[in-house]
Amino acid sequence: MKTIKHTYIKLIPIACLLVTILFTTCKKFDEDKFYSWRTAKQRLEGEWQITSVLQNGNDITSQYNDSLPLSITDYYLWFNNANKFKRSDPENYFLINKSSKSRGDAFNVDVGKHGFSIVPKSSELYITSNVDPYYTPDELSRKIIINLLGGYIVAYKWKIKKLHKKNMIIESEINNNNFRISFNKTRNK
Repeated sequence: MKTIKHTYIKLIPIACLLVTILFTTCKKFDEDKFYSWRTAKQRLEGEWQITSVLQNGNDITSQYNDSLPLSITDYYLWFNNANKFKRSDPENYFLINKSSKSRGDAFNVDVGKHGFSIVPKSSELYITSNVDPYYTPDELSRKIIINLLGGYIVAYKWKIKKLHKKNMIIESEINNNNFRISFNKTRNK
């Protein structure tokens, strides 16, 4: 009987070590601090605010401000995953707003509505060329933001570098330039 107790007591530190290794080395995205059990689609859903845009490591966030009515950091993207049970949500889309809004108010869109997709079990986010003309009250702002995201004409692929509770970083090579966009999450579902 004593040997069984001693065996279990010896296994406890090994189990603790394995759990620690699992949570510190197993990451979904390159820059995540630890693994989340939620899927990328679930973590992406909610409202995100653009905080910075880097091109080849240089901050170019302010360069977009000349063309937009607001600073680019004053725009919010509300990502909504398709609900297979609702006919009104047949696809993934995001709403672009000029102010932070609750989920219900986000549909009173200020700028536009655009499609996106995430490749399952990968770190790729596609901004598609899917546009809903009924949700485009500010075509100029929508074009500038969608051009930044690369999905104005065709679907464009971004590598998700970080997607955690409050932060997201996406990165892409566009015309031999490395673009990196950072976001802060302002609202959950």
